[in-house]
Amino acid sequence: MKQLVVSVVVCAVVQYVIAIRYHNETRPSPVNRQLSEFLHEHPKPIGVYTRLTGDPLDIRDTVTLNTNIFDNKNLFMETSHLVRERIPERIVHAKGYGAFGYFEVTHDVSQYTKADVFNGIGKKTPLVGRFSTAIENLGGNAQAAALNLESPDYFNIDLYNAIAEKNYPSWRLEMDILTKEDLEKVDYDPFDLTRLWKRDAQNYRLGGNHHNIQVNAPLYDKTYNRDGVPPVRDNMKYTPNYYPNSFHGPMPYVDEARPTEMLKILHSNAIDLQPLNEFYNEIVDTDAHRQRIADYLAESLVNVPTGLQKRAIYILTLIDIGLGRRVKNALQISKNIDRVARRNQIAECIANVDEASKRPRHKIQKTQSYYYGRN
Repeated sequence: MKQLVVSVVVCAVVQYVIAIRYHNETRPSPVNRQLSEFLHEHPKPIGVYTRLTGDPLDIRDTVTLNTNIFDNKNLFMETSHLVRERIPERIVHAKGYGAFGYFEVTHDVSQYTKADVFNGIGKKTPLVGRFSTAIENLGGNAQAAALNLESPDYFNIDLYNAIAEKNYPSWRLEMDILTKEDLEKVDYDPFDLTRLWKRDAQNYRLGGNHHNIQVNAPLYDKTYNRDGVPPVRDNMKYTPNYYPNSFHGPMPYVDEARPTEMLKILHSNAIDLQPLNEFYNEIVDTDAHRQRIADYLAESLVNVPTGLQKRAIYILTLIDIGLGRRVKNALQISKNIDRVARRNQIAECIANVDEASKRPRHKIQKTQSYYYGRN
């Protein structure tokens, strides 16, 4: 009886060992279990699919078939993500400073925008502001030059001191509102960010993962982008890295308020000079400043061929008649000054030659050199 029991126990142990070995050999390895474990741990999608900047992605922007790909920002973000390699220095903005604060809604603008950050009077959203000063040129402001002479970091020091003394600075955000009817009447592209807005240099300078730098990171983001130039942070861990998928990765949402028809704007001008006119007449607020701009432009045109000078003055006149006239007059003055300077140089050169010709001449003894070599 004991022998039978022992035999049964031994057989059971052997079967158990065989079963464990079979289970270990056939069970997927941890690296192969990632997606199935993610699915098990997340019975529902983990959240809304977002762009790199954190804003939710409409499901129609996840495909390119029968769509206007040039209007698909997500497509360009995705395709340009891994082609950035280094952080070039900003030539005129290499030195900057920033401060953390918040944006507070003070007026009801819900009729103009559905963005949550702008809706709800009293709502505060944390943010960081970055400030940088540009290198002064010949048309620079005299006041800025004086402050720079006092300290190159004048504005940085002023901001730091104000915050340290709890005298917190604030700025007011304003909106330009255009209705659909207004957009159909304008003869330029109102969405052209190159008009009076600064160009976005983040992709070029900071790389495809600029959104992962802590100060740039959105408070919420769920993407399918991986790796690339650091920083990559948690790299979305073991979340599925492709869309669409059946493992409950982030899903796009449907924007019910999104227009179904594309707004078309026709351009009547090949060259849009209105932003330049607005800059010269509205942003530049003094005649002295306008004259400095004209003097600077004229100085840069002095050594340009005459034909190109005329073309430049013609375009500047199209921007503003007064600007063209100022540059033309300043250019003529610069030419006269340059002509007088050249005449003085020529006269000085002739005088030096005359002076040299009056000096006693020394006899030069002729010498002859011989070269000895093999024929």
